[in-house]
Amino acid sequence: MPKPKTAAQLAEEDAALLQKIADLKQARAVNASLQRTLQRKARDKRRYQVGTLVDEAGLAGLEDDVLRGLFAGLALLGDAPTMLAMLEAVVKDVGGQSGTDKETS
Repeated sequence: MPKPKTAAQLAEEDAALLQKIADLKQARAVNASLQRTLQRKARDKRRYQVGTLVDEAGLAGLEDDVLRGLFAGLALLGDAPTMLAMLEAVVKDVGGQSGTDKETS
């Protein structure tokens, strides 16, 4: 049978366990911070891409309120799958990917 532990030994084990808990909490905090950094970078990259698309489409010169309205309208379309498909077809057509073959006219 193992020898019973003394109060000092139990206190040492308890302190070691508390330190392990503190170390794990710190490691989790660092991990969460790194995850937030990666998410922020991905969000910033996407925002830059969308901004570039807005600029290339010639919309960057519009007033902020007009852009907000346009994006609010687009967000409503995004909720309806058939509306989104129709919008994609219009965008492709306007973008010259379909229905704009000038050589056949």
